[in-house]
Amino acid sequence: MNYQTVPLPDGKELAGLFPTIDWFKEIAKHIDFSNKSILDIGCCQFSYGISALNSGASYAIGIDCDQQRLEESKHYIDLWGYNEKTKLINSKAEELSVPHTDIILFSNVIHWMDNAEYHIARIVKNTKIVVFIYRVRGYEHDTGYLPTLDELNNVIGSKANVHEVISDTLEQNIRLSIYIQ
Repeated sequence: MNYQTVPLPDGKELAGLFPTIDWFKEIAKHIDFSNKSILDIGCCQFSYGISALNSGASYAIGIDCDQQRLEESKHYIDLWGYNEKTKLINSKAEELSVPHTDIILFSNVIHWMDNAEYHIARIVKNTKIVVFIYRVRGYEHDTGYLPTLDELNNVIGSKANVHEVISDTLEQNIRLSIYIQ
């Protein structure tokens, strides 16, 4: 089973452990993706990148440190015919040379990052819209960086336009935080 739920061109969805399509719909209530470029950090199967392109984004870049996940992403990109509108990069977020994009999305990745606060601040410093999707408790890897809203606000340097999405998937809570600067 996929980690992410992935949209398919025939209107169906390939089931995953996480309801990423539902979470994207929640994000899209707050952000207009039309003619915007997106950087999806921790892209996994690139569900958010594909959903953004389906919502009018002009370009999507996916970053993941797992080459197998990027190969899976290429398959879904091919299915949609989005090869010219996408780029996939095999990298850890901490090692990323940050390309300019209109929107940056951190997808369940910040708890894996070394020196997360420093790298988040470095990555987002010139971006107007930043989205964090992250675990807040109840997951086997909870020993990593799981920020409070105040901690994220301090790292981003502004008060957030915040909306929370709670999921019972895998008995965990997921927070969706949207920052529009």
